[in-house]
Amino acid sequence: MIIPVTLLSEYQYCPRKIYFSKVLKIRVPPNEALVKGKIRHKIEEEANIRFDFVVTKVTRGDFDFIFNLFRESYLELVRRTILSNVKLMQSIGLDVQALTNDFMETFTTLAKQVAESIHEIVVKHKVLGKDILQHIKTEQTAEMFLESAKLQLRGIIDAVEFAEDNVIPIELKTGTMPKQGVWPSHKIQVGCYMLLCKEHYEDKKIEFGIVRYLDFDEDREVVLNPFLRDEIFATRDKVIEILEGKLVPDRLPTFDNKINKKCINCLYKKKCYGE
Repeated sequence: MIIPVTLLSEYQYCPRKIYFSKVLKIRVPPNEALVKGKIRHKIEEEANIRFDFVVTKVTRGDFDFIFNLFRESYLELVRRTILSNVKLMQSIGLDVQALTNDFMETFTTLAKQVAESIHEIVVKHKVLGKDILQHIKTEQTAEMFLESAKLQLRGIIDAVEFAEDNVIPIELKTGTMPKQGVWPSHKIQVGCYMLLCKEHYEDKKIEFGIVRYLDFDEDREVVLNPFLRDEIFATRDKVIEILEGKLVPDRLPTFDNKINKKCINCLYKKKCYGE
């Protein structure tokens, strides 16, 4: 069995959700997080499709020109995607304008990061337009799908950077950021991508990955060490046990007889607690 890396992240948050959604196949109505995730994924998908075309429009080498080029492209996608999902957003009570502003801020930050990478290539190699693309393919790539029967894992990496002999998987995240390090589910996700890259790029070094918290414009490194490797394999095996129906996870623990904070807004709460 080859399982999605995202299931390991879900296990870190709540193993029981995997049982309800993948084994019992219980359908739940969309909530705020699901709708936001769907919209963001659609924008990113369209942005990746249009990426090469936007790069060919880089006819000047100054950073501001490149940044504005990508920002306008991303914001156009934000407006278009929001417009096509207005009814869905309104059906669950989302503030359309507030969410639009949030996505515009997020993708403006992403445009800045992309522009910095493109500008670095332009300056380094003295190229413009379509000539930039040949250097991008050897220095960075977006949304790379990797699968391994040996690791029993598959996933789509948001971005991969190539620096000399090093390969660096990058996971893009919005929302809150811990004071130090990365959230546990993000750590295990990037760890999986490092293992997949290590198998795929046998002649390269994969020493760390990055979680890029877009709302804070900050990169946090995750080191691939034996402890993380063991945690990944142990979590993978537990997920497989759940999917095969061999394990029914317990509910998340309560504290002072109060429901776990993760459960408060969970769509499976009534099913889980038998209410």
